[in-house]
Amino acid sequence: MLPPLKPNWSSENNYDIHYRCVKEKVKSMKKTPALLLLTFALIGLLVGPACKKTPRHAVSFKPEKPRPGQSVMVRYRPAGRPLEKAAGVELVAYFYAKGTPRVESWPMTKKGSAWQAALTSGANDRGAVLKFQAGEAVDSNARKGYILPLVDGRENLVPGHKAGLAEAIAGWGNILAGLGINKLQALQMLEEEFAAHPEVKSDYLATYFALVSRIRPEDGQQQILKELAQLAAKPDPSAEELALLVNSYTQMQMPDLAARFILALKKKEPKGEYVQVERFQAFAQEPDLKKKLALAEAFQKDFPDSKILGQLHYRILIVFLERGKTREARDFLDTHPSDASWALYNALAGGLISQSPDLTLAEAAARQAVSLARRNKDSQVLAKPSYLTDKEWAGQKASVLGEALDTLGFIQLRMRQAGQAVATLKEATVSLSEKNPTVNEHYAEALLRGAPPDKTLSELKRILAARHGSTRLKEILKEAYVAKQGNAQGFAEFLAGIEAVAREKLRADLQSKLLDEPAPDFSLVDLKGNLVSLAGFKGKVVVVDFWATWCEPCLNSFPGMARAVTDFRSDPEVRFLFVNSWERVADRKQNAVDFLAAKKYPFEVLLDSQDKVIAAFQVEAIPTQFIIDGHGRIRFRNEGFSGNAEEQVEELALMIDLVR
Repeated sequence: MLPPLKPNWSSENNYDIHYRCVKEKVKSMKKTPALLLLTFALIGLLVGPACKKTPRHAVSFKPEKPRPGQSVMVRYRPAGRPLEKAAGVELVAYFYAKGTPRVESWPMTKKGSAWQAALTSGANDRGAVLKFQAGEAVDSNARKGYILPLVDGRENLVPGHKAGLAEAIAGWGNILAGLGINKLQALQMLEEEFAAHPEVKSDYLATYFALVSRIRPEDGQQQILKELAQLAAKPDPSAEELALLVNSYTQMQMPDLAARFILALKKKEPKGEYVQVERFQAFAQEPDLKKKLALAEAFQKDFPDSKILGQLHYRILIVFLERGKTREARDFLDTHPSDASWALYNALAGGLISQSPDLTLAEAAARQAVSLARRNKDSQVLAKPSYLTDKEWAGQKASVLGEALDTLGFIQLRMRQAGQAVATLKEATVSLSEKNPTVNEHYAEALLRGAPPDKTLSELKRILAARHGSTRLKEILKEAYVAKQGNAQGFAEFLAGIEAVAREKLRADLQSKLLDEPAPDFSLVDLKGNLVSLAGFKGKVVVVDFWATWCEPCLNSFPGMARAVTDFRSDPEVRFLFVNSWERVADRKQNAVDFLAAKKYPFEVLLDSQDKVIAAFQVEAIPTQFIIDGHGRIRFRNEGFSGNAEEQVEELALMIDLVR
């Protein structure tokens, strides 16, 4: 059985008091069905306590037990939470049923010490994951989310509530709603859902198969085969069910069984997604250009409305450019005007930059890319994905425009059109919120060549103070400083003042992101055969970095991590552990030894040979780092790599300083 959902506060004592109160309430409900008891327990834990000793929850709902399609007033009390000092709060709800959620957002109104807003679920929704945000600050209940359960007419959780929530905590919730991944709990929730509501099982089998094969590899395959046999025995399985049979038998290396259902799937949907993907793969794997183009034309004729048509056109353009056929690439776009996108013209412009000394054609292609990207941004040409809020969708479209503008601005710099490049790249940096270091550097180069020193200094000072700089940006700042002053005297102090402002901003941002969660203990073998335990570093700050040799973002982050390790090498209170996980080779140890020998990084590598430690830390993507304090508590969690090594080193140093 699942443990009861955690309350909306961190005190374990308060949680124990509240759970005992709920249990006493449940005991008093004689003749109440077991499922209804679970419903009351869930709703009680999520909505509001009934005992005076328990503090009020951060979130409450009215009505407490809403039904699908019913309006719900959500009250959020930010005291003691990340948004306590926010001047305005936005409610974001991810309504789920099966698969990708539907997101909506509402500005909240302040009433006393709480914020409130009304939301309305859809008739087919099974529940919702809520979060609250103010600008970039987010309260996702310490990565657990605020869960809105929906009930039926008898106040039982609606069928699919647990299964939909399982999909959230196993996958999409991490990326969209900021939830922590908990695959074991997700599997337990699915099994409870299937036992209570077998009629919804087929909707969630793909997620179930992925979880059971990973969590129970010993007997998971037999369970999957049993479920597949029941699915195969249906008199008329749907196309989705046939696709699941095909994919599952293929992954389990049972080609004969897969082939049987491939035929059935093609017969049921002769122009469906499976056939389209099969034809696309044949196109992608064809080495002969003439045959490849013939396959592409046939694909477009047979599937004029295919969602992967854009990928096919992009592949054709890249093939032309890789083979130096720029004229053919331009002709292709000219003959497919209705299918051409900003990305195709942007790729063409990039190819022309490297292949032609005359940049006139590259500039024309880049301008077309900007025109298309601007049209997409300023109109409703593209449909908003259901899983993005209006703000997120606007941000994505602005980022696309920023990338296209950067290409155009870079070409203008190469063509010695510095004045035009300044305006173009200024808009590019704004569109990308000044967070792309490469674009910022292009803008700085344009300022240095085409703007007065005062403007260059002012702009670069602002960007660096906002922590969007790089080593190259500081070099350009120095050039502008010397151009104005006539020498470099006083520059070190000038730069130090900017960096001090940036450091204080970073410190404030990091303090708002501090966590306080227990770190799973582990013992792993290092490359010398020594057993290393997290418990052995009590009193020290430990940085645990999960990585793999095939992971490009991991490798890109390593120069910065090597600098951080070197910076703290003489500090006995700080330890870095690089946990090698998710490798795809037979001899993981030799693979790691060879990698370090080639790269010569000063890393202490531990081998997570069975991937149990990365699972215990609920890591969903790598690289992921955890900064653990001397009491064994996780205080920071970093996912991915921004691309800025200097910023990475500075952030890590401040995180370590904050948790000492």
